[in-house]
Amino acid sequence: MVTCIDILKALAIYWKTIFIIVYPLALLPIFLMNNTPAMRCLYVVVLMAGFWVLEVLPLAVTAMIPLALFPTMGILDTKKTSMAYFKDSNMMFVGGLIIALAIEFCNLHTRISLHAIKLIGCSYRRLNFGLITLTMLVSMWISNTAATAMMIPIIEAVLAELEGQGLGRVFEKEENQDPEAEIDPQMQRPTRATMCFYIGTAYAASIGGLGCIVGSGTNLALKGIYETEFKDSPGVDFNKWLAANVPLMVAIMYPTWVWMQFWFMGLGRPNSADAKAINVGKEGEEVTRRVLSDKLHEMGRLSNHEVMVGIMFVFAVMLWFLRRPGFMKGWPEYITDTTVRPD
Repeated sequence: MVTCIDILKALAIYWKTIFIIVYPLALLPIFLMNNTPAMRCLYVVVLMAGFWVLEVLPLAVTAMIPLALFPTMGILDTKKTSMAYFKDSNMMFVGGLIIALAIEFCNLHTRISLHAIKLIGCSYRRLNFGLITLTMLVSMWISNTAATAMMIPIIEAVLAELEGQGLGRVFEKEENQDPEAEIDPQMQRPTRATMCFYIGTAYAASIGGLGCIVGSGTNLALKGIYETEFKDSPGVDFNKWLAANVPLMVAIMYPTWVWMQFWFMGLGRPNSADAKAINVGKEGEEVTRRVLSDKLHEMGRLSNHEVMVGIMFVFAVMLWFLRRPGFMKGWPEYITDTTVRPD
């Protein structure tokens, strides 16, 4: 005998299937009562919003719904709908993602970061400066999330090694704490220096996304909207974006770093507890440098994969930059057939 509990269990298991069937039917009055292209478009938008919020379908599948429904419901024809998915800004975004995935897959970004940090210096202040600079530069070319995820393990390893050598602490020490007692990691409070490293990395990733047009999806969304709305304009070029936004990126990042040094690490307050906590001296710098060297040694020699990805990355950047450089003809003008043919 089927009980109410059995019915509820079945609904809990198959709720997505039920929602996919019931939800579109429940929305039909949106355009059936006023059957115009605008209301039909509203129906599709609300339908996609529901599917996205509840994730009853994969996000990518939901994003493809207009490709089927817009031509079917007479909102846009197939050609216009399809071309909206293949704008140059969309393809630029996809290309940037592919390059970023290749760099992450071969771990080239980590190798470059470790070498650069060793070169900049290994005191707390210089280390923090180097980490936010690298995060900012990396975030210009890959997503902010990926840039942050790349830097966090490096920060964790360096801070843990400094603590192991007695040259700093990752978490604050509680008063009257039993050294042998087991501590719940989720209940520990990070030191102010630790917070500076982690918060600074998040800021640097967000700010770095401003510098390059492929650094953030919002940049490419702006490019697509601008070029759609202002079709007679010259468009948003890769090199012009760099020229306009790299100075802005730097002007935002380094005053932010100075403020964080003042707030978390006692910059300008040499006798404060924050400043004394990060004063590790030459010994601490040597420990940090040894940690970075060990991580580089673990990575081994530069692989062919890393070399080829590096070459392709530089080649792609040069193609982006020289597409319409402004001071010379762009490479598309040399390969485009401009010969006038008789009718």
